[in-house]
Amino acid sequence: MKKYLFLITVCLCALSAKAQNMKITGKVSAASDKEPLIGVTIRVSGEPGGTVTDIDGNYTINADKDATLTFSMIGFKTETVKVGERKVVNVILSDASSDLNEVVVIGYGSVKKGDLTSSISAVKGSDLKLNTGNAMNALQGKINGVQISSTGSPGANPRVIIRGVSTINGSDPLYVVDGMPVGTSINFLNDNDIESIQVLKDASAAAIYGTRGSNGVILITTKQGKKGATKFTFSASAGLQTLKNPNMAKASEYEKVFKARYTNDGNTPVWNSKDNITDAEGTNWWNKSIRKTALVQNYNLGFSGGNDKLLYAVSIGYFGQDSQYKGAGNWQKLTARLNLDYIFNRYVKVGMDFSPKYETWKDTPNLMSNIMAMDPTTSIMRPKDEWTDNKYSNYARSNNNQVWNPVAQLARQDSHSDEYGLLATPYIQVQPFDGLTLRSQFGVNARFRLSDSFTPAFFIDNLEKQDYSTASRTMSNWVDWNWTNTATYMKTFHQKHNLNVMGGYTMERFQNYWLTGSRDNTPNNDDNLRYVSSGTQNQQASGLNSYQTLLSYLGRVMYNYDNRYYLTASVRVDGSSKFVKGHKYATFPAASVAWRISGEKFMQNQHIFDNLKLRAGWGKVGNQSIADAAYESYVDGGADYVLGSGATRQIGTAIANVGNSNLQWETVEDYDLGLDMGFLNNR
Repeated sequence: MKKYLFLITVCLCALSAKAQNMKITGKVSAASDKEPLIGVTIRVSGEPGGTVTDIDGNYTINADKDATLTFSMIGFKTETVKVGERKVVNVILSDASSDLNEVVVIGYGSVKKGDLTSSISAVKGSDLKLNTGNAMNALQGKINGVQISSTGSPGANPRVIIRGVSTINGSDPLYVVDGMPVGTSINFLNDNDIESIQVLKDASAAAIYGTRGSNGVILITTKQGKKGATKFTFSASAGLQTLKNPNMAKASEYEKVFKARYTNDGNTPVWNSKDNITDAEGTNWWNKSIRKTALVQNYNLGFSGGNDKLLYAVSIGYFGQDSQYKGAGNWQKLTARLNLDYIFNRYVKVGMDFSPKYETWKDTPNLMSNIMAMDPTTSIMRPKDEWTDNKYSNYARSNNNQVWNPVAQLARQDSHSDEYGLLATPYIQVQPFDGLTLRSQFGVNARFRLSDSFTPAFFIDNLEKQDYSTASRTMSNWVDWNWTNTATYMKTFHQKHNLNVMGGYTMERFQNYWLTGSRDNTPNNDDNLRYVSSGTQNQQASGLNSYQTLLSYLGRVMYNYDNRYYLTASVRVDGSSKFVKGHKYATFPAASVAWRISGEKFMQNQHIFDNLKLRAGWGKVGNQSIADAAYESYVDGGADYVLGSGATRQIGTAIANVGNSNLQWETVEDYDLGLDMGFLNNR
């Protein structure tokens, strides 16, 4: 009897073991296009080993009906599925929450973020919700290797340095807005119109911009219309900016320290005991010169939408910022934008971006050092019995140093500017067949500025004075245009060979002309007569008209095999009017490679890295930031001189510039090595 029971038990255990080890089959596909996914790792939770999908996305694995299967692959969300009674388990994987598949704008093209071979950082416009008036201020602390510092003056451009100073002539990067190079300032742009910002940090990425990319390149993509019903947006914000009071010494404290200084040096103190200051507080120059709060306002209104043919986006914005100095400059900016894209058919698409702007501001002197250095024992004004009819001469002079009275400087400051600007970039894009895109874009960036300035006559002492008043007016114009033509071919061969080839040329012209005039001695510093025409003597006028041109040829090849091995090579040839024949053209090559280690089979069963990529790059960029025609010698006809013992001035000329026919491009060569790592679904 015991033998029979033993045999029955063994048979039941065998049947149970067989039931716990079912053969599960299935197919794994991508949610985006329903195509089979190759190389997906399938594991039974809690057990070692596993399997991967084949070229058709199929798999086979043994598992218990109570088991849980885990499906994972780089770039996709991990899925877990209970087996149950099923023997066929098909799974669809969605794109991961990471941004590896996010499209990143690069020079004259775009690429998936996961396919980058160079150092490029991207920031979404939604991450720049700061009330700054300039998007670069909002980038502080968001991108590694980018240093941003602001002067604090309303409307002033922040200083942006990408990976340190790399040239001897300036450090500002090149800004490119929707494919149009706009120089070294984006003050004309409304922060609310920005969709994304990409920063090209190394030469292998920036070399495609040649001479203009020596300090790095910042690519800005603005918001476009999207298919769907019209959407309206409105935002309004206001805030107060404050400067921390440094709590400077009071007059009595200042006197005590000053006396001790002189006594310790063995000198007689400036103040004797009978001269002790009766006003212990004295003058608080910080409170007298600095506002406790400065108002900042920002208002934006926009709407966008579209259909199968027309996409549109319209916006208008206002930004205002008061100066921290009392009675001094403020800055106001009014911007508008119209973006249109019209799709004729599957082959032809046209569009344009039209962005006018208006700015007005009062110049703000930099008085912070004077405010900090001014001694508190000095009054703001002279005693009333010393006052004159000239209100600007009634301010007091510092007792113990040569610092000018900051309150008096603010009262005398009268300089303001109005600037009108327009950025327009129409384009046409043609796709004659799948894979080939031809694009031609013409851009104009124009600005007109009118500046008026008045300096009153005053006398405080022989060191702080202005013998005569001066009124001046300056008109400045900048007109830059750019014509870019590119052809891009993209093709995937045998599912694993991905090729992207781009070639093109650009023509650019930059023109600046200005005219300024001034006169001295306007009557009695009259507030109503602060015009050049009111001056009675020393009429002066000057002006300048300069321009330069740049012709460039460019090309780039991007190749990757199986999204694991990457190669990018580019070259740009720039020809500049700033150099003499024989040195006009320079070539700027670049190359970079990358290896996605996390895409290898030996990495499929690890759960540490979601992305692991090794990359290396090399490139050359140039700089042409020199004066126009610096290779030529020329003379100055206004070099007067005195000959002999008399005081009579003689008309003469002098060499103003010694030419150099061997003047060449400044070039910067850059090597980079990087390792990109992603954890927790690349968060």
